[in-house]
Amino acid sequence: MTDIQPTSASSAEVRARARRRLAPGTLAQRLALIAKRCGGEVVLLPGDRATLTGTPGEIGQLLAGIRGSGQLVSSTTPVPTGVPGQVLVNVRLAPRVRTHAARQTPAKRKRSRRAIAAIAAGALALLAGLAWLLYAAVTIIVANLWVVLLVLGAVVVAVALSSRAVSGSGKTFSGTFKGRVD
Repeated sequence: MTDIQPTSASSAEVRARARRRLAPGTLAQRLALIAKRCGGEVVLLPGDRATLTGTPGEIGQLLAGIRGSGQLVSSTTPVPTGVPGQVLVNVRLAPRVRTHAARQTPAKRKRSRRAIAAIAAGALALLAGLAWLLYAAVTIIVANLWVVLLVLGAVVVAVALSSRAVSGSGKTFSGTFKGRVD
């Protein structure tokens, strides 16, 4: 077993040395490689934890390999699994280093020039259609201005007569009930 010796190196240098010692790949691949060398089984659990199963000798080699890679934070005492000669150990692993690239959102896909041209052409066609409809409506109103004025006058007269008919009946109601209104 290798013990961690205190040094005067900065934490960045320590992390750089630890990265160089580790095998390339994900944590699962590194632990699988250690388990393959030593025997035993490694099951990764959520929250930077893992379960090691095997014989006491295999578990010792697994723990030494994980400790040597700089990933071991703590471990439990071996517990029998029920299979003769097999033990189980739970370990807490060092948190994974999250790189800046892992936190970035994926880059948005840029539109091609052809797609931009198609969108612009569609928008211009829509605006041209709306402008033509506005022009047609104004032309019809101007050409038939006397009809429009006649219809507006008839509406004003109808509203005036209907309001006079309602209020001219002699029945008033102020909003508060002061007797019977017939």
